[in-house]
Formats: sequence, C-alpha cells, structure tokens
Amino acid sequence: MLTTTVVFPEKDVVEVRQVETDEVKPGQIMIETERSLVSTGTELRCLQRGFSAAAPQWAEWVSYPFNTGYCAAGTVIETGKDVTRFKVGDRVAGFGAHRRHTVFDESYAAKVPDDLSFDEAAWFPLGAIVQYGYRLSRPVLGETIVVVGLGNLGQLCARYARLGGAGEVIAIDPSPTRLKFVENIATQCLSCGVEEAVDAVNEMTGGKMAEVLYEVTGHPPVFGPCQLLLALNGRMVTLGDTGHPEQQSNTPLLSLRNLTVIGVNPEVTAALSDWPHPRSGDILFKFIQRGQMNVKELITHRFPVEQAPEVYEMLLRERENTMGVLFTYDSV
Repeated sequence: MLTTTVVFPEKDVVEVRQVETDEVKPGQIMIETERSLVSTGTELRCLQRGFSAAAPQWAEWVSYPFNTGYCAAGTVIETGKDVTRFKVGDRVAGFGAHRRHTVFDESYAAKVPDDLSFDEAAWFPLGAIVQYGYRLSRPVLGETIVVVGLGNLGQLCARYARLGGAGEVIAIDPSPTRLKFVENIATQCLSCGVEEAVDAVNEMTGGKMAEVLYEVTGHPPVFGPCQLLLALNGRMVTLGDTGHPEQQSNTPLLSLRNLTVIGVNPEVTAALSDWPHPRSGDILFKFIQRGQMNVKELITHRFPVEQAPEVYEMLLRERENTMGVLFTYDSV
C-alpha cells in the first residue's frame, strides 16, 4: 500500500512522497495518522544538518534521505504479533513520522481518551520527553525554576514547573512573541538574553538565584551563562540537546556553587525508570483532561501535509512567530 510521507532527501530539501508502507513487525502497530506535530528545533537541525561529528546522537541518527517527524496521533489499523495493549480501531498517539500510515513499537505509544482531540494527543512525545527532564531535576515544592528558551519544549517545561508547585517560574527568551504564550504561566517573563537576565534573577530571588534551570535552546553559547543564574547546589537540565557540544563551555561557578548538570536521554530514562513512554503519556492526557495543562493554546498553525515544503520554509524564515505547527491528513 502506498502512503504519503514527508522526507528530507538531502540537506536543506523537503519533499512529500508516495512510498510503500513499512512492514508491521512483532510488537509494532500501524496507525492511520490524523495529526502530526512538527518538533521545530529538532527537525530544522536535521534538515540543515546543524550538528558536528562531536554529537554522535545526531550524526549517527540523521542520514539522507531522512524520514522526519516523531509526534503522531491517529487510529490503529494493524497490529503486529505479540501486541497486547492495542487493537484495531483504538485511538493512539506515538513516536511516529509525518506519514499517513506510520509504524512504531507499542512501547512508544499511549492510548488517547475519547474526549481528547488528535490535535492535543500529538503533543504526547514532546510532553513525555519534558517529563523525563523534569523528574531528573528532582524539583522541590516552592523552588525557583528558570526556563531558558520558550519554544515547544520550553513552553511545556514552564507548565510542568507551575503544575509541580514551583515558587517562581522565570521564563527567559529574547522573543516577546514566544513569551506571550507563557505570560499566564510564568511568574516572571524576561525578554532578553541569559547574561542580561542575571541582575533581574538576582533581584527576584533576593540574591539566592534559582535552584533549577532548564536549558531548552541547545545553543552552545547559552550553556555557560546559564550557570550564572543558578544557586548553590543548583541543577541545570539540558533539554535542548546541542548539535555542537564542542562549542559549549563551563564557568568557574560549576565548581564554586556545586552545580549539577543533568543530561536527558529519553530512551534510557523511559526504559530504566518507573515512567516508560505510555505511562508518561497517560499522565499528560490526565492533566489535559483535568484542565491542568492546555496545549491547544500553543497551536498556531495547521497545514495539509502536502504543503510540508512550504511549511519548513516558513519555519526557517519566521520561527519565532510560530509555536505548535500541525500537519493534517484529511486529503491524502
């Protein structure tokens, strides 16, 4: 069976192709995708090959032609041998590509409640990834949490921090447009660079600085200055996985303030913790159902998947004016 998919055939090129569907192997499911969410930072890095050999997690993953996307939601149309959690007809979200008929392991999927839209369900993979970073930082009720970089992941970070009982949530991004999406979530929004935020964070915290910081940009020059915002024994979580680790540098404060830098490997965390992907998806969906997490307010664009080349061009040109970008599959 032929299906519609988005592919990067080479660096800086986007195509929509008709390809044969993948074989459904044991432990896998195939869904007919209704919505898929663009993970803007990750996918643009893959498109532009914005990484070096010093980042093997990128260099070994991305080869062209590259099938992009990993946030899909739709209906199960086929199950492989040994699948126990899903049946044909189930509404599911999972780590699937921008493809009308996409295949992935059932361990990478969560069942979507009937009262949740596919628009909301497509946020599951990003929501799970941010949960892993949040838990690894071991936040304590009342602590000050800083989020640097308010793209999709940063927006979710701020929402989890608020939901988890942070005393202060300080959002930092040079883009006023991005900060508007979090102005009712964060207690303070700073439209500036990290170094320019030091004095403001110092004043807001009475000189103590922040106990936890989520670095969600992946931009190497930000890595060192983020340490200036942390308190004694502060924890910095690198949710923005840089493509150029050789360009990152520490400051003397890493030692002087006993700082801890925490990396986030979603695969390892999901496999070895009590929070595998499905459980993380279930709790995200419960938060949405209860009105404790609103991802609909983050959706800025919906496009038919056939328009993918124009969509990525727009993202490259106007990234700070976009947030949640969804592909629809009604016409393919």
